[in-house]
Amino acid sequence: MLMCAAALGFAWRGWPVIPIALDRKAPLVHLVPHGVAHATCDPDVIRYWWARWPSANIAIACHSLLVVDVDPRNGGDRNIKALLDEHGPFPVTPTQKTGGGGLHYLFKRPTSTLPVKLIGGVDLIHGPRKYIVAAPSSFSHSRNYEWLTPPTTSLAAPPDWLVNFWPRGKARPSQATAPQTVDPSSRLKRATAYARRIPPAVSGQGGHDHTFLTACRIVRGFLLNADEAYAVMCEWNRTCQPPWSEHNLRRKIDHALKYGRMPFGALLEETTR
Repeated sequence: MLMCAAALGFAWRGWPVIPIALDRKAPLVHLVPHGVAHATCDPDVIRYWWARWPSANIAIACHSLLVVDVDPRNGGDRNIKALLDEHGPFPVTPTQKTGGGGLHYLFKRPTSTLPVKLIGGVDLIHGPRKYIVAAPSSFSHSRNYEWLTPPTTSLAAPPDWLVNFWPRGKARPSQATAPQTVDPSSRLKRATAYARRIPPAVSGQGGHDHTFLTACRIVRGFLLNADEAYAVMCEWNRTCQPPWSEHNLRRKIDHALKYGRMPFGALLEETTR
């Protein structure tokens, strides 16, 4: 009951969860054969999972989270201290001690491009394909996970220095800027008009790929952020057969931002030539 109640609590906060094995940090494949892709906030599904496996540990999918993962075994404790001494302490946000004696700081996930490794022993975990083990999970080979600042605490936005930080020696991915003559409201209008000309996605007829490509055109082609792209695609989504849920549509947009190949601003450039 303890693990199920904790999982429901995370889901209530909008953090999708999956059950993971007791002996390793891997999804229980007989319950979630596709791993983190099954992460959900649906309380009925969560109750079913933990009824089948009451002692299963909990993982939280990082759909909307940016997690700063500090691993002292690789010098993370020293390196994060040096960064915080330089930039000031993190704002109050949910924080847990990990089974390896490290720390997880949970923040709201920004829409900007982020690295995976911040500095030695300090990683950034984010995106729909990533997850973290969450307290009160425990493993026989490590210490228990424990909340130091409870998950009921409001998620803080990451500090600006963290969002803008980039590891030394690594090139920040280039992101085109919109032509100077294209103001934000014009980008939204053009994207909306463009979306109205795109055929709907149809289940069983390449709907997943079609939706991903549509999201790439809207979010990358017109240089929109994730929320702007979602607003534009909602009207198009109503024509899809069947329409995507908000959660899945936002995942497509997120994937388009992270993994799409269309250059940022490409469709704006075409329409301003």
